[in-house]
Amino acid sequence: MTAERAYPLSFLSAALALLLLAALGAATLWDMLDGPNSPREEAVAKTPKVALSMQALTKLPGDARYYLANRYALKETFIDLDAWVKFRLLGREWTREVMLGENGFLFLRNKDAIGLAQGRFHASDADLAAWAAQFGRMSKAFAARGTPFVFILAPNKHSIYPDHLPAWLDGSDRRGALTDQVIAAAASSDGFAAPDVAAYLESARSRPEGPLLFHRTDTHWTEYGAALAITEALEPLGFALSPPDIVLHSVGRGGDLSRLTGWRPDPLGAAPSIERSPAAACAIAEKPYDLQTIDPLPVKAFTCRNDRARHGEVMVFMDSFGVSAAPTFANAFRASRFFWRDTVDLDLVDRFRPDLVVQILVERKLPKLAPASLMRGDAE
Repeated sequence: MTAERAYPLSFLSAALALLLLAALGAATLWDMLDGPNSPREEAVAKTPKVALSMQALTKLPGDARYYLANRYALKETFIDLDAWVKFRLLGREWTREVMLGENGFLFLRNKDAIGLAQGRFHASDADLAAWAAQFGRMSKAFAARGTPFVFILAPNKHSIYPDHLPAWLDGSDRRGALTDQVIAAAASSDGFAAPDVAAYLESARSRPEGPLLFHRTDTHWTEYGAALAITEALEPLGFALSPPDIVLHSVGRGGDLSRLTGWRPDPLGAAPSIERSPAAACAIAEKPYDLQTIDPLPVKAFTCRNDRARHGEVMVFMDSFGVSAAPTFANAFRASRFFWRDTVDLDLVDRFRPDLVVQILVERKLPKLAPASLMRGDAE
């Protein structure tokens, strides 16, 4: 009798699920036939080209499969609904990838970032010797070229805002662990510039009511935080940069952590960006590039030019943290070449012969970063 009563309910649940899947499929098909959407959505996953040609039909299955995995219709709506049910109704955190901190801060739930914040990683004597040896090789490679080089370790947000971390995560004992050990190993190598950016930003953050150095709902530093770090790092090398002029504006979206959770604060708070030179313009393979510094999409290479800038040419090897620093470089250098890769490529350095080379890597990569991977070329 119980099974008989449950049967209609099971049937209705299955029918509802099929109806929802059919609606999703129809909306997705319509989106594909409707053509390209916004530039950012197309960069996430390009709308498959539906056309009656052999070339288009051959590519359609692969393109459609990638689109369905990354940008199907109503995807953002489902993420928002899932976040609303979990967070608002059930009082649970949204995802294993993100944790809720204090004062509206979201943090990446990354075991390496958390371990660094807790000071749980330490380098052995052999590891430190390998770091020092690699820094020495890099120093010699750039000295031979007569090109200044600086290594910038961009701190995790956990390191700069430990007081906003969840109560269960104590970030007070991290000093003296892996990050500080690597910076000390760099300082022991003659001529190798690796400023302690985290210590400088901690000092800047101690100023009362100072602008945000990191976005609340994004893993990355703000343009202002990046500008402070870059200005401080380049000054000892003889590249004096003007103090950043802050401009507060709405970022338009909540950031990568917000995207992962589906929680989008409304209204979005203004982010401290920097005033950009009207003479600066960026491009990807000569096509204009609108530089978006919050939740940046991976771009293999782009170039910014500014004929009114004070300094010559800089080459930046970077991960996503380099994107927020790009406006600072674009304001100060006549040509700024950016390469999204963790490894300095000496062949590219020899090809363009810049006046300065900068490497920017985020701190959370340190536990898995092999010293030898920092550079490739004739000094390997």
